[in-house]
Amino acid sequence: TQIQDWSDIRRREFRRRYLSIFSQISRENFDPRMKVHQALRWELINAGWNSSLIEARIDEVLHKLQIMNLKDIHCGMLSAGEAMRISLAKAVVKKPYLILADEPTGQLDTENMQLLYKLVKDIVKDGTSFIVATHDVRFQTVSDRSRSEEHTSELQSH
Repeated sequence: TQIQDWSDIRRREFRRRYLSIFSQISRENFDPRMKVHQALRWELINAGWNSSLIEARIDEVLHKLQIMNLKDIHCGMLSAGEAMRISLAKAVVKKPYLILADEPTGQLDTENMQLLYKLVKDIVKDGTSFIVATHDVRFQTVSDRSRSEEHTSELQSH
């Protein structure tokens, strides 16, 4: 069947379990009042993960992204680079089929951009697909495919 033939409930369930969104403003990706492990736990609970698997999955993702030291930090206390990595952790923790990323490097310095490129390559190797909307042409170096769209607008005076 085609996805447009699915019920609203089935489409919502699919998005909740198998899609993630990674926003350019990484602090919009989580509740600043939550600790990192709470934000990741909530993502897994919301995706329907078995509670006995949640803590191990959180530790696996934090270890892989080299941010285990941030596990008990409140999300609102993270630096920009840390917030980006936690946002990425939140996007990948439920093992989605697809991550939609909107300008993921927009708020990052060069060092954190390079780290993000490496992490994205590693995550794709694990089977998750990324669709990235960005002006950063350097993302092409980590992409299987890229498409460039140029939009121009004309101002008309009356």
